[in-house]
Amino acid sequence: MDEQPEPPGQRIRRSRAEQKLSRHALALAAGLDIAALRRIEHGAYARCEEALAIARALNASADALFAGVFDRLKQFPSNAELTDTAWNDMAFRKEIAKYGVDIHPAVWFLELRFRGGGAQTFLIAAPDLDRFHTALADEKNEHPTFAVFDSTEQTVAINLNEVVYAHSMFEGAEGTVTVPEGPQTIEVMLAGEKDRLSFGAELDLSEGPNYPGDDNGQLQELLKHIEDGRGRQPFATFFDEAGEQVSLRVNSVALITVPHVLLWGAYDEDPDDMPEPPSPRGRPQLKVLEGGR
Repeated sequence: MDEQPEPPGQRIRRSRAEQKLSRHALALAAGLDIAALRRIEHGAYARCEEALAIARALNASADALFAGVFDRLKQFPSNAELTDTAWNDMAFRKEIAKYGVDIHPAVWFLELRFRGGGAQTFLIAAPDLDRFHTALADEKNEHPTFAVFDSTEQTVAINLNEVVYAHSMFEGAEGTVTVPEGPQTIEVMLAGEKDRLSFGAELDLSEGPNYPGDDNGQLQELLKHIEDGRGRQPFATFFDEAGEQVSLRVNSVALITVPHVLLWGAYDEDPDDMPEPPSPRGRPQLKVLEGGR
């Protein structure tokens, strides 16, 4: 069995902690949005330019942070050749994706429409888009199969049985595609419906000195349940901000979005909060698993 490389997000967080840098300070030094840095630290793909900017800001080697990816990419002298050669080699781009880097030069967006008439557009990493289309091709309508990925400010869980239209767009194809800022609440679209249910919730993880451990919080558990259905348990459950229980039949969910600020805690601003807790397990890439029963 191939040994899985350490996620680059963990190396970035460790290096930032050693240098007593807050996430805000590192994002500023790298010229990145703090939400983008947070997403990368917690397991989302880094675009090539983002990875290089983070390495420069940390005064570190990009190859050290991203397991030698950039040394392998030196054989491609331009973005055009990278696109024409490396990206057209499915085995190569899948191999590179294992190291947490999105090598496609374009910024991709996924526009979705659902059976009930609902629609939404998400920014999506190119490797996640690959997995999404593979899942669509393999979807057999026997169970609700969920595709889960980290978008700009939220983690998205999509029931492929409920998707009737999917349009992959890249920046510049028909003008710049605008993706609105996601809400700071859990949003649920039920199968066959257009309107969404909205729920507040407590933060999953704290990032201060009193952090209790590395167990997943209830929202991480909710997403895990949505992905795999937990065997014979057809309902996924969480508690809202008032402490009231919400139960969702997995088969009847078309879409769930959970904001990253709830999944990963409030943004840290103070270097005294270092070190941070480890990244939540199981959220490095898009996953496709059968949910419900």
